[in-house]
Amino acid sequence: MKIAWLVLAHTDPHQVLRLVNRLSSEPDWKVFIHVDKRTNIDDFSEVLDQPGVFQTKDRFDIYWGGWSMVKAMNALITETDDSYERYMFLSGLDYPLVSNVEINDFFQMHSADEFIKTVKLSGHKNKYFSNRVSYPWMFDRINMIKKVFNHIFMKLPFPLRGSYFHYKNRKYVIYGGTNFIAFTNEMYKHFVNQLEAGTFGNLLGRRLKNCFAPDEIYFNTLAKYAPFEHKFTVRGLFNKPGLVNVRNLHFFRYDGKYIKTWNKSTSDLIEIKKAKLDGDLFIRKVRTGISDDLIEMLDSNKF
Repeated sequence: MKIAWLVLAHTDPHQVLRLVNRLSSEPDWKVFIHVDKRTNIDDFSEVLDQPGVFQTKDRFDIYWGGWSMVKAMNALITETDDSYERYMFLSGLDYPLVSNVEINDFFQMHSADEFIKTVKLSGHKNKYFSNRVSYPWMFDRINMIKKVFNHIFMKLPFPLRGSYFHYKNRKYVIYGGTNFIAFTNEMYKHFVNQLEAGTFGNLLGRRLKNCFAPDEIYFNTLAKYAPFEHKFTVRGLFNKPGLVNVRNLHFFRYDGKYIKTWNKSTSDLIEIKKAKLDGDLFIRKVRTGISDDLIEMLDSNKF
């Protein structure tokens, strides 16, 4: 199966190299990568020199929670083309939980499925969801003034704008999820078409530029309004706060405030084995110097 891996990278070039080498080892798989413009591109020279790896023409300064993430994702989409059967967004700190053969077989079995879990944000009774699109959040090029405004928004008992998107005299629900989605060729073409000026997607982007983490909202909403029959394959819980409850094919969890970095400890291995049994394909996140032994186990399929 022809697969385009769309990788967002910003740190740990050695780990990113391990990831792209693993994925690009398959002749029908290609890796497209966006490297954060705030990162020294020379650190990633070995990554970008690998066969089957392609860098985006445009690079953007990436800020957590900002529209800059969507710009990077759009750069990845436009860098590839419609010759692939499957597309999937990954972080540079992801790694396969299963063999390449198992990944390929999984997507062959689910060739018509969209792995884009979504939760309704507009009008949601739980403010955790609706507040993401009800305030003019400021995360790109963050500074102290923007931090103060964001803090104020978190405390306000009332919204500053409606939580729906209005287009051509119709009200649309906005949906959220995670940005690590896997989609079909047909959905890819839909995303590309929506980049055109004046389209639903183009105007939706204007509406979402100052929402909270639009990279977890923009493509999820576009997918819900795709003009063709499509099957969403989802697992887990709905309407429960937390990014882990909208994951698709990634296994991750929070260790306090941040996403856990996995290693080869006994407790980690127990959780990772369960994730494999549950059908997860990737783990997030792994880092050089912490996860090396774990990655060697994954590569040798010793689970």
